[in-house]
Amino acid sequence: MSTDGHQLTSIGTGFVHPVGADVDPHGAIYVDDECGGDVWQVHPDGTRTKAAPAVMPDDVSPDGFGNLVVTDVRHTRHDVTRTAIATGATTTLARTGLIEPQGLVIDSSGRIFVSDHLADVIIELTPCGVSPAL
Repeated sequence: MSTDGHQLTSIGTGFVHPVGADVDPHGAIYVDDECGGDVWQVHPDGTRTKAAPAVMPDDVSPDGFGNLVVTDVRHTRHDVTRTAIATGATTTLARTGLIEPQGLVIDSSGRIFVSDHLADVIIELTPCGVSPAL
C-alpha cells in the first residue's frame, strides 16, 4: 500500500478468509487462511505453497529457529502448533485450557505468547528442543 493509502499492490490471491500474516527474517510471507485451511507461503511471483497444516488457522509467526507457530481455532479442538519449515513435522505445543487462541507473538529467545480472548488470558510457552536452524 502506498503511504497515502490510494494504491494497493496485490501479492497473493485465492484465499478464502486470510486472517493472520507474518514475514520471516528472509522476507518469506506466511498467511493463515482461516476458512480455506492451512498456512501458506506466498512467493514473490504471487504463487503460494502450503507451509503448515491447520484446519482453521488464526495466527502465524515464524519463531526464528526454522519453524512456524500457528494458532488453530478449529471447531472441535483449539491448539497452538509448531511446524518445522524444512520437514513439515508438526508438534502440538498447547491444547488444554484453550478456548479461542488468537493473538500470537514470539520474542527473540523463542518464548511464545498467546492471547485467548474467550478465556481472558495470555499464556506463555517456552518450548523445549527449539534450536537455531542451520
